Amino acid sequence: MGTTVHETRLPGGQTSLLAEVVDSSLSSVSAEPQFLRRLTNVNIQVVQLRDSIRTNDFIQCRSHGMMINITVPVQMGTKALFACPSVPPTKAVLITWVITLRGQPPCIVSFKVKTKEINETSCVDRRIVWVFTPDQNPHLQINAVALDHDRHYSCQITTSDGNFYARWDLQVLVPPAVTLFPGKSRTAVCEVTAGKPAAQIFWTPDGECKTMNESHSNGTVTVRSTWQWEKSNVSAVFCLVTHSNGSEILSIELNQGVTSMSLHSLLTILYVKLSLWGIILFIVGFVFFQKRNYFR
Repeated sequence: MGTTVHETRLPGGQTSLLAEVVDSSLSSVSAEPQFLRRLTNVNIQVVQLRDSIRTNDFIQCRSHGMMINITVPVQMGTKALFACPSVPPTKAVLITWVITLRGQPPCIVSFKVKTKEINETSCVDRRIVWVFTPDQNPHLQINAVALDHDRHYSCQITTSDGNFYARWDLQVLVPPAVTLFPGKSRTAVCEVTAGKPAAQIFWTPDGECKTMNESHSNGTVTVRSTWQWEKSNVSAVFCLVTHSNGSEILSIELNQGVTSMSLHSLLTILYVKLSLWGIILFIVGFVFFQKRNYFR
């Protein structure tokens, strides 16, 4: 004995169950006119019910408790904003922030909407503040991001419909100091000091290069690249440094491993020196002749 069930949900929450019992072992029953008429009526009702349902009658099943995870790169010294999930304030019951900073216990800040009560646990960094009052806007902000603000910021809003989460992974960008100087034995050194994240170094013209990274306790990285040229006719070398804060190109003129000045620069220096000596000699001579005339 087999049972075929047709279930259709009607507008307004009503449900229509259309069931027909069919004995698959009795093939002769399917030939009876009465059964055929009943089966035809069932199919007509199913088609009519399906045609009467509109698209607007369906309700999307929303998933509660989903985590929104966003990575935010922010340059050190600028402002950072952390937003909670988009939930109407009238539906919020409890707003909780969990702030995890480097080398510190998690800071937990909770706000009870009904009583407007704020509770804090292990929160010592007063640079992290509310944008407004939490009942108006539950977002947090840092006016001037520091290196130790690098970590995670999580917001949970509890409502009668469930919990809503948002997590912000803050990556503090530190612009490095870039220098290029001549090394020993036909080499040039490009050094990118205390940047975050680590910078990348490229050279031109072609040569042999060796790059080393040095990590510091505060999360910054110093990258030092040494470039060596083989051809003796290399007159200048260029170092390209790429970083999240931007790119920079440095160049240096080479003369067997040391910086060299152009002929124009040498002539300028020589002219200035000769002019100074001429002025000094004129002053000394003028004083000498003045004294000589005075004693006469």
